[in-house]
Amino acid sequence: MTVQDKINYLARDELYLREKPYHAEFPVNSIAGGILTNQRHDTRDVVFHDMRDHPPLDLNVNGACVVDMKSPFRAEDIEDESSPGVIKYVQKLERVLYAKFPEYTRFEPLDVAIRRRAPQYPEQWGPAKHAQPAASPHVDFSVRGAFLQMAGAFPDQEEYYKDRDFDMITAWRVLKGPNNDWPLAVCDAQTMDEENDWIENDVLQQSRIGENLTMHANEAHRWYYLSDQTDSEIFVFRNVSTKGNRPRAFHSAFNNPED
Repeated sequence: MTVQDKINYLARDELYLREKPYHAEFPVNSIAGGILTNQRHDTRDVVFHDMRDHPPLDLNVNGACVVDMKSPFRAEDIEDESSPGVIKYVQKLERVLYAKFPEYTRFEPLDVAIRRRAPQYPEQWGPAKHAQPAASPHVDFSVRGAFLQMAGAFPDQEEYYKDRDFDMITAWRVLKGPNNDWPLAVCDAQTMDEENDWIENDVLQQSRIGENLTMHANEAHRWYYLSDQTDSEIFVFRNVSTKGNRPRAFHSAFNNPED
């Protein structure tokens, strides 16, 4: 099965020959001349292929895969990132990842984020208790962004990781399934033009700066999602490989017309 929706790619605009793309993750109205972002969108119709109708994706070929893991908590027990069930989940997830990906010698959890779509999203934008769907294709970290993230997570330990070969991987699941509401889609890494399809983007926070990659449109891109995703099906995708020798998966939420 396939469904179709729109994706907000970053335009291939001459602006980015002069300015680096950026977006701020905090209100800027109190800053004189403050502009939340300089991103200009190139909105395209995209076909999303249901992974249930295709051979499984492979983390080391496509940049993403699906891993089965029974949930250790009930959705109603999770209020925010500090809920006790989150700790149990991370501990169990580590065990599953070690078993599934023996090529990795160490997994180190860096962050947990919970998204709950506000009823008014996307018609109305504004402050919300939880993060909202990210509806523009990106990977969470560039190589530079990976080291910036490590510096924040492991202060004063740069000597240990600065020359190491490591990945930043995301494990993404729904709190309650089956879900078709703004599902996650991943772009098959094999369909990317690695020379021309992405650009570094500054992520501005009030206390620090990060860097990720945002994506330009290309008709060759092939997008996959998981219909009726359950809470035991986990998307695992690579955001970055610090040596650039393993595939990564750009990803985006989309408004599933079949929901």
